[in-house]
Amino acid sequence: MKKCVIVGTGQRGVNCYIKPIAAGHLSDVVKIVGVCDKIRERAELCSAEYGNFPVFSDFDEMLDVTKPDFVIVTTLDADHHE
Repeated sequence: MKKCVIVGTGQRGVNCYIKPIAAGHLSDVVKIVGVCDKIRERAELCSAEYGNFPVFSDFDEMLDVTKPDFVIVTTLDADHHE
């Protein structure tokens, strides 16, 4: 089982990654261990609806706490480098 974190809880993050993983389609291979979004309220709503995973506002803190195997970045393309 691989642990992942997701950066960005907008439509791309939720519809392309969070919903499919949370719905169990990939539950045998991946688990969401944290989400991060600059709009914390949006991340908290997403977490509450799809699995109660930890919510972070700080990317580095999320990595330190969750120790993921990989990161999925779903922010606007222009923001990926940040």
